[in-house]
Formats: sequence, C-alpha cells, structure tokens
Amino acid sequence: MSGSAVALLALEPSTLSPFNDAFSGAEWTNTVGDQVSFWALQEGDFTILGNANVTNGVTLPFDDPLVQWTLPMGFGDVVEDTFSADMMLFGQPYSLVGEVTTEVDAWGSLVMPDGTELEEVLRANYMQTYEEAYAGDTNTWVLNQVFYFAQDSIMPVFLHEDLVVLDADSAQILAVTDVAWYANHLLSVPEVEMGVVSLPYPNPVDRGQDVQWELPRGWSWEAVAADGRRLAEGSADGFGQVSIPTGDWDTGIVLLVPRSSDGRAVGQPHRVFVR
Repeated sequence: MSGSAVALLALEPSTLSPFNDAFSGAEWTNTVGDQVSFWALQEGDFTILGNANVTNGVTLPFDDPLVQWTLPMGFGDVVEDTFSADMMLFGQPYSLVGEVTTEVDAWGSLVMPDGTELEEVLRANYMQTYEEAYAGDTNTWVLNQVFYFAQDSIMPVFLHEDLVVLDADSAQILAVTDVAWYANHLLSVPEVEMGVVSLPYPNPVDRGQDVQWELPRGWSWEAVAADGRRLAEGSADGFGQVSIPTGDWDTGIVLLVPRSSDGRAVGQPHRVFVR
C-alpha cells in the first residue's frame, strides 16, 4: 500500500447526539469525522437506523432500517436485507432503495498491520447495492466490503473495500478502493457510579453569563453545539465546582456532557438554552 490516513472512530450512546430524536430506537453512534451512523442491536441484528452529518446538520433516517450482520456470528451464516429512505432534502425529493447480502465465508487467523496476531477470526463478505435519487439525478452505488471479526468484537477489526458509483446511463463516475483497521478496540464498558450531578444553572442563560454546575470531584465536562461542534471542555475543581463562560457561544441550545473520572460520558447530556 502507498499512503496512509488516521481517523478517530468514536463509539458513544446515541443519547449524546443532538440528532438522536430523528432516529427512533437508536442505541449507539459511530462517528468518523463529520459522519455519524446511528445503530442498535435488535435481537442480535446489527441494525443501521440512519446517518447524519454534523457539519451541515442533515439527518437521513431509514424508513426501512439496514441489518448488516447478526450476532452471535458463525461460519456459514448468511444475512440478506433491504433498506430505504424517502424524504425531502433541502427542498428537493430524495429517495434511497437498496439491498445487502452478508456471508461469513471463511475463518482463520489474522496478522494486523501493527503486528498483532489474532488467532480466531471470521471473514464476512458484504455486498451492498443501492439506487439514490435526488433532485432529478439518479446514481447507483455498488459496495463490496470484506470484514474480519475477532472474538467478542461487535464491529470488524479489519476491512478492505471496493466502491463503484454509476450514473443513470450505467457509466462509471467514481471508483474507490481502500483498506482500514482499528488500532484500539472497546469490547466492553465497565459500570460506573453515577455520582451526584446537579442541574446547570441559570437555564436559560444570557450570552456572556457563566453557567454554574456541580459535578463529583475528578469528573470533567464538555459543551457541544447543536451541530456537533465542541465549544469548550474542562474539569471540576477540587470541590466539584464548575463555572463555564458563554461569551463565545451563539444563541440556541448547547449540550453539557458530564464525564466520569475515566473520561466516559455518564447519563443524559443537559440542555442549556443560551439567549
């Protein structure tokens, strides 16, 4: 391979996203850059409920959710599903209709690019095709991804993929091939004590006024705008007191996210109205 890129994949409860209300039944989000996928494990089915873009605020909930694979996973498993979306986007009609097939077609061991050897790995061949129509233009997306799953992993540890996009006349307008892997894997989340988290005040707050908050000692916080931008972050002082300036914030809703001493988001984010 030539060339490389590094991206952070963030796995968080969907309730921390300002777009959560658009995705009924979502439990988790995967965020890479400005792209967010909302998903849930529904009776063992790894189900994508839709996607959002934090930069432009667009949400794309699926009318018919997409089941990508089923857990527990075994050699020889085959999952087939359809998915669709139909909505207005920036005042224009948008539709998406697709189908997928996932086949667990091989097993063995895998040596990761960093030299880590995984002894027991399942390989899944994922074929996805969908037709996307927007504002009178129609494209067909053909995606083939080969996933490698390690023991106890919900998501693949390694993948390689080929993507081809065709126009309405079946002429190729885009072709992409790449390889990706995850250097760190979160396989479980330890339980943490909630502690005592007070409500931030005043709320609503006048722009330029400080928001006061009380958190358990050692906890931290972050302030997130409605479009997903991180506005500020910090930690509680030795007495658990937090004072957050709002002078640089725009008017509107800001989410305050409490994080425990190990850095994990705890509970629901608190909505503060800036006026």
